[in-house]
Amino acid sequence: MKILIAPDKFKGSLTAPEVCKSISKGLLKSDNSPELVKHPLADGGDGSIDILAEAMDMEKISLKVPNPLGNPVDAYYYLSEKKAFIELAVASGLVLCTPENQNPINTSTLGTGLLILDALDKGAKEIFLFVGGSATHDGGMGIAQALGFRFLDAHGHELQPIGRHLAKVNQIDTGYQNLNPFSITVLHDVKNPLLGIHGAAAAFAEQKGATPDDVATLEAGMTHFVQLVENLSGQKLKEQPGMGAAGGVGVCLVGLLNAQMKNGVDVLMKLTGFPESLEAFDWVITGEGQLDEQSLKGKVVGTVATLAQKAGVPCVALVGQNKISERKLANSGIWKVLSLVNYTSNTQEAIEQGAKLLEQVAFELQKEW
Repeated sequence: MKILIAPDKFKGSLTAPEVCKSISKGLLKSDNSPELVKHPLADGGDGSIDILAEAMDMEKISLKVPNPLGNPVDAYYYLSEKKAFIELAVASGLVLCTPENQNPINTSTLGTGLLILDALDKGAKEIFLFVGGSATHDGGMGIAQALGFRFLDAHGHELQPIGRHLAKVNQIDTGYQNLNPFSITVLHDVKNPLLGIHGAAAAFAEQKGATPDDVATLEAGMTHFVQLVENLSGQKLKEQPGMGAAGGVGVCLVGLLNAQMKNGVDVLMKLTGFPESLEAFDWVITGEGQLDEQSLKGKVVGTVATLAQKAGVPCVALVGQNKISERKLANSGIWKVLSLVNYTSNTQEAIEQGAKLLEQVAFELQKEW
């Protein structure tokens, strides 16, 4: 029996490689001697570049940059020949802010921009930017400022590139032309549009610490800001899928730097050599910490399940907690879902004992085969 193990991380509990290890240990307790292929994945969020680093020959570059609130933080990215792989969460992630300081009104992607600038200074020609896990809602102003753009108010004064100032931008001074030519690919983990009830502010700002009044301020500010960038660039940005990711970071990256927006898991699968022929496997096992409706919309579990379904191979999802109904799972490509919370007394215990429980669940699963 040949089994592909291709999970995402269990956030707050296990990395994707650790998930693979625990599932493998459980499966190998059987007498069936299955052939296992471990392929940890990520969807563009935090942990993505570390997955790549395990699969590719890359150099780790470390430097100190401002965190989302402007305080110094030790950050890093990876270089491979002329390609740089950068994760927004490393310098501009929500995990870098204490709970009482989390608010996208006050945060910036400047630190991420300085990582990009450093990569360009070291000769990178292609930038792959994974944007999940952000603490920000600045439309990418911080990144653009690091690369030479200036955002001016009605009096010609330069603005700090934070969410609160989106509505105050009156003029954009383009100054990055002195940089050598380069390309940016923005790898996102959601398909939300920029504005509206499913947009960056309404869908994600409260998770980053915004109050309802802050959400309204950010929505109004982004509505103004994106119109300014569209007028300058001649591009239509508002309705592009994924433009709502990471607080609208794609507005500046696409509108001012001609970046491309792509689904993170698709690109990561390609870069890490995800098996092209799933027909060679008898089973596929995927998983993540919480299975919900977002899981089926361009994230790891949904993507793996869809590919398995197309190949006619049954797919099992091992998850920390399942929040999807049987009806919604019916056409997802997922044959069976097993949740760790069903093997313990509470969610916290499932998080703390994730490795042990995954091993147990995988052992129970293989008995059905």
